[in-house]
Amino acid sequence: MSRISSESSDFLHVFNNIKLMDQISEQHRHL
Repeated sequence: MSRISSESSDFLHVFNNIKLMDQISEQHRHL
């Protein structure tokens, strides 16, 4: 059970990083 929650948290971490990178690239595009 803990292994599954750990994998899902890792996935969320990567997903949030991708969203953050998208936001940064969007900001750079608007500059």
